[in-house]
Amino acid sequence: MAEQSVKAIRAKLERYYTYVDKKVDLTIVLPSILTSINTTPVARTGFTPNEAARIENAGKIFRLKYGNFLKTLSKIRNKFPAKTPVRVAIPDKNVFLKKSKPGFSAEIFYVTTLRNTMPPTYVIEDSNGDRLRGYFREDHLIDVGE
Repeated sequence: MAEQSVKAIRAKLERYYTYVDKKVDLTIVLPSILTSINTTPVARTGFTPNEAARIENAGKIFRLKYGNFLKTLSKIRNKFPAKTPVRVAIPDKNVFLKKSKPGFSAEIFYVTTLRNTMPPTYVIEDSNGDRLRGYFREDHLIDVGE
């Protein structure tokens, strides 16, 4: 967000100095450039930055930005219910090496909870009940089916 603002200010300054006057002091030009940026509607939201800063528009902007994501997040299905035995994918460190390696762990782990993230992630534990560090995506787990 900040990078976009800096980019917009820089582009306006370059245009001003290129087409208007190269000898004008920056402190004289900058307030008018900032006013023009703050009163120009943003294409994605339809609001100007000044309008977007108002508390009464916060809900509208939130729905514009995150509406589809929240709908998708509410529809996450639980592929692995709690206590499901699973194996974890082993990442291949050397993709170009020609030898066969197992794709999943020999040890069986158990799913404890589903995290409402996009993509869905799971918390798993080993047979002793010790939680593994990190979170695991569906495509990195395989159901053992015991």
